[in-house]
Amino acid sequence: MAARRLRVRFKTGDSVEILATIHSGFIGMTGRVIAVMENAQSRTLDEYKVRLENCEEELFWDIQLRGKP
Repeated sequence: MAARRLRVRFKTGDSVEILATIHSGFIGMTGRVIAVMENAQSRTLDEYKVRLENCEEELFWDIQLRGKP
């Protein structure tokens, strides 16, 4: 069994921007991480539930997000 990683790239409450890594109608939008689904095998497969600025909630992969100050 694989050991769990101790850190994920983003945590609940972090402000993020949606990148153009995968085509999406949300590119360039910002929001806050409201849930983290960690993948034990690969950091780029961590999934994040994000509440967007328009109050929608969507799921994004790690590689689709960039931290915003």
